Amino acid sequence: NYQTYINLYHDNKTWSKQSYQGPKPREKGCGFSLPPTWGTYPEIAAGLHQDLACGALSSEGTQQVDGVNALKLVSVQHSRFGLKRTPATTVTIIWVDPATYLPVRLTTQQTRPAASVPMRVDFRWLPPTRANLALLTVRIPPGYTQVRS
Repeated sequence: NYQTYINLYHDNKTWSKQSYQGPKPREKGCGFSLPPTWGTYPEIAAGLHQDLACGALSSEGTQQVDGVNALKLVSVQHSRFGLKRTPATTVTIIWVDPATYLPVRLTTQQTRPAASVPMRVDFRWLPPTRANLALLTVRIPPGYTQVRS
């Protein structure tokens, strides 16, 4: 769960590198959250299993998604919106590969009295082979100088 950012500045031919530890895995508890808080492969799978076990997600069968006979998991969250505390509902559907519990597709629909905002994300997971990890290597162009970020 370690993240590194490399920035290239083409205007002055410099580059910088920043690294930091990502967020810690969440404590045991119940509550579905979207991808920014998920972390590593094992943490994603464990979190989805945990959310299903505690009732934050419900299982609604299987469905073919991009060639995967995926499990359909649903989260319905109710909240209050704005100064008038108008009721709002967010329905998130996440299809997971039953073998790995990694997401295949995620859709979310936020419904408020006057607005509806849909979102869809399709996931493609590459195994962490040497060849795939090499794709993450950033090549600094010749003539660029490293600077502090």
